[in-house]
Amino acid sequence: MKTQKYKVEMSILKPLISIKSFMCLFLIAILSVSCEEKSQKCPDCQIIYSPDNMSYIFDFPDTVYKNKEYSGVIIYKNVLDTITKKLSNNLDSIRSRDIYYTLAKTQTLKHSDNTLTKMAVDTFAAIDYRTIPLFNLKFEKEGVNYIDGFITDIGYIKKDTDSVRMITNEFRVAHKVVVIDRDKQ
Repeated sequence: MKTQKYKVEMSILKPLISIKSFMCLFLIAILSVSCEEKSQKCPDCQIIYSPDNMSYIFDFPDTVYKNKEYSGVIIYKNVLDTITKKLSNNLDSIRSRDIYYTLAKTQTLKHSDNTLTKMAVDTFAAIDYRTIPLFNLKFEKEGVNYIDGFITDIGYIKKDTDSVRMITNEFRVAHKVVVIDRDKQ
């Protein structure tokens, strides 16, 4: 009698094991399909970087030709957007901002902030509170290069006719660029 009871319990467990196997395979198939759909929906999406109180998208080619000029843009958000969205070209404003990007071209990201500041080759001012254009950038050295620098965002709040409060945020922002020689292809 004991033997027969054991056989009945095993016959009940066999279908359960195959159901678990089927569910695992089904789950794996669903996950792999959903991951493929995400990558196909947005093949040219830029990476959004979000440190504590800012975020940015570096819209610049990842691969460029040696000695050819390229343009791009940094799309930028900062906590200072809550103070004002007006740039300081309006001198009568009670609140305004200056936003600019100081740029260096490097082959490594290991430079200290002070060294990078000394290596700066150009500065680009924002055209609005979200957009910093980059233009006429070309690279002379083949291989992996970086656009590396600082976004400086300065908010001004006039307290009265004689005093202005100034709030400065500075963020290091870099983008990897692979430089290839058109003639070697």
